[in-house]
Amino acid sequence: MKIQFPFLSTSIETDILGVLLLTPLWMVLGFNIFIYQGITLLVLMKWMILSRSYGESLSIPRPLVWFGFYLLAYWCSLLINFGNLSLQRILASINSYLIYIMGFFLALVSYHSASWGFLLRFLRVGRHLCLVTGILTLFCLGLWYAGYKNLYFDTLVGKVLPGLMRFPYFYSQLQMTLTRTDILSISVPRIDIYNGSTTDTGGFMLLIIPLLMAFYGLQPKKKWEYCLLFVISFVPLLASMSRSALCTFIGSLVLVNFIERRKDIYYSVFGFIAVLLASNFILRSLFWLSKIREISTNARLQLYAKALREVIEKNPLIGVGVKLRDGFTMTAIGSHSTYVGIVLVTGFVGFTFYMLFQFFILRTWYAQRNHLRNHDELVIWKYLGMAFIATSVFLSTENLDNLPYYAYGYFVLVACILFFSALLTEKPVDLSQIR
Repeated sequence: MKIQFPFLSTSIETDILGVLLLTPLWMVLGFNIFIYQGITLLVLMKWMILSRSYGESLSIPRPLVWFGFYLLAYWCSLLINFGNLSLQRILASINSYLIYIMGFFLALVSYHSASWGFLLRFLRVGRHLCLVTGILTLFCLGLWYAGYKNLYFDTLVGKVLPGLMRFPYFYSQLQMTLTRTDILSISVPRIDIYNGSTTDTGGFMLLIIPLLMAFYGLQPKKKWEYCLLFVISFVPLLASMSRSALCTFIGSLVLVNFIERRKDIYYSVFGFIAVLLASNFILRSLFWLSKIREISTNARLQLYAKALREVIEKNPLIGVGVKLRDGFTMTAIGSHSTYVGIVLVTGFVGFTFYMLFQFFILRTWYAQRNHLRNHDELVIWKYLGMAFIATSVFLSTENLDNLPYYAYGYFVLVACILFFSALLTEKPVDLSQIR
């Protein structure tokens, strides 16, 4: 029996998906501040060695080319604004930049590792994460009702290196908050399994629940198991009390079902909006959700407005290079929205490149529907699209560059959408033989 050492003698595919699978463990240990970037660097080196030995040529998909231009704009903004920035803000911006660099190379290596096996294992990882997160959530809710109203602890890295806790970014990553009490008309539990802001658990579920749906869509005989796991995985989405995550989940599901029925994209979008407007129940629900935390909503809008004023006044073309922060505060100007943050840091040049990156991902996904050959391919296509649309919309209210685990999963998803086009040109395979 051959002994394999994790991340050394294992395959690139196993390395990439194994790190994502162990996300809850990295959270508890505090390894989330470096493990994703470190493993991406490792698989990049392994891929470069293997591609050279096999004489493989490098090809970069068009969406990643635009993302590369975005990275270039980001770096130029840092260099141009360097003299006007504090060292702490420069280091924080470089940390965010490295997360985007990680995303670029992770997507590139994953794209060149394309296989049906990779894709199906990615769906299986999503299923396992849904199960683990759902069970953890039920356990934490039980503790809350047992009297542990605010449950949190420092991770292993936070205990060993307490000096890191003096920095807002590391504090948010190295203190594990499982439950907290939220005051609405009554006290209710709020779940925060994944580090970051209080809504990030809900946002992460937007990424992995569609993978669960695709996994069981390929196995229609397991309906009862699917129903049970879907309910379990939906609990953390609800218990995160993220308004944007809940609404985005419903909206993205409606939209991909419209597109699946071969409707024109413009008809699908306008039809989706019409469904929301025509449903009195949905309107009432959205109104109720918007009023739960009116103070929080107003605070976010003020942050967005201030960030846009800053970039327009200082450098609308290339941005200010960093997110602005005064002292130890968790609400930096430019936070709570990936897109507003991109405008502030890289200006409208960087924002344009990033939006082109997302546009070409969506166009690639949309064009794939004309090449689907069977039910299994339809299921995979549908739910990959749902996951990408849902996470992309959710990022309008959260920071991708502050969530290494989210960025890691997001860019693996991007790679899967891109190489799915290549798989559709190959001879059809019986996926049941691979599963």
